[in-house]
Amino acid sequence: MRKLVNSLLYGSSKTKSYLWSMLVLLCIAVAFGILAIGMASFPMGIVSFLSLGLDGVIYQSVSFNDMVKDGEEAAQRHTIETIKKKSKKLQPDHLNALAKKTGDELIDELGINALSSNDLNVTTTDKGAGSEKKQIYLEKYNDKSIKKLMVKYKVKKEHRKVMIDFSEIFRVHQCPAYLWKDRKNVNFLLLEEKPRIIKISMDRIKGIGYAKMVEAKPTNEYQSFMEPCLITKVFSEFLPIYKEGTYLGKRGVYKNLYILTPDIRITSTSARNLFDVIEVEFSVSDDVTNSKSYSEYYKVAYKDNILWKDGVITTNEYKERIKSLLTYVAKEKLSKQVYYDLLEQLSEHKLITKDYASYYRTLKK
Repeated sequence: MRKLVNSLLYGSSKTKSYLWSMLVLLCIAVAFGILAIGMASFPMGIVSFLSLGLDGVIYQSVSFNDMVKDGEEAAQRHTIETIKKKSKKLQPDHLNALAKKTGDELIDELGINALSSNDLNVTTTDKGAGSEKKQIYLEKYNDKSIKKLMVKYKVKKEHRKVMIDFSEIFRVHQCPAYLWKDRKNVNFLLLEEKPRIIKISMDRIKGIGYAKMVEAKPTNEYQSFMEPCLITKVFSEFLPIYKEGTYLGKRGVYKNLYILTPDIRITSTSARNLFDVIEVEFSVSDDVTNSKSYSEYYKVAYKDNILWKDGVITTNEYKERIKSLLTYVAKEKLSKQVYYDLLEQLSEHKLITKDYASYYRTLKK
């Protein structure tokens, strides 16, 4: 009965049309059958019989199992969407005191020529630097110059700091930037040798992607941060986190990056600020998210686990997200087996502890 209700409420338009037609015809058959008996009316009996017969024809013309399966899958999708809507927005724990100080203030003493890329609906100014050689241009930025920059480019007070690791399209290479959003665009103020603005239309941004285990060479990266100055001090916390390990059979040093359309790769240490400004879905494409062996519920927890491991969300935030997910699923009108399978997968892949799984197994009962 529960599966039929799911099909009626959440199934495809085709499934709903078949089921509602069958339900209406069944009600007509029952109603006229009762009237035919009570009033000894032959015509009403014929109407009841015809309705029941038509109901049977519809039932024979479709696969009842397919309709039930469609309803079950649709119910799962509905649950996931509800969970997403209830998810709390990522809020940064801290804002650097100096950033607050310079948030309303900042400069440019250099000329800029506007360029555009219509096919991407993106606009940019000037050309990027991209050299790996050691640069000391960041030393020229100080409180006064940054203040003038922010005033000139109308940087919003609610801006955030990020580190752009790489972008081939915009020719950006390991560059600190200020990020903010206006009504139509996401904006980056790049602190390059010649500062410039990148604007990306919001309607082009459908999600924030993920690049796992990108090969890195720490000794050759972020050379401009070797010299102490205001910018290196303010942005040093957004430098990438390097990890030694083996990935795809190759031993090396790696870093995780977050991708904003079209190809702006942000360090994992900047990702929290990125999500805070751009409130879109975290989109991961890998063997887990592309597999049918894992439920949509598991994939939600899996992506939250990535954010937690990268330090984008705190341990308490991760626990709250898992708690919200499991509590919601436990109260949903889904089969116990679906719920128990989810707990088993989460526990097996160490997204939750065995004690946690045991507790939520009891909650379903």
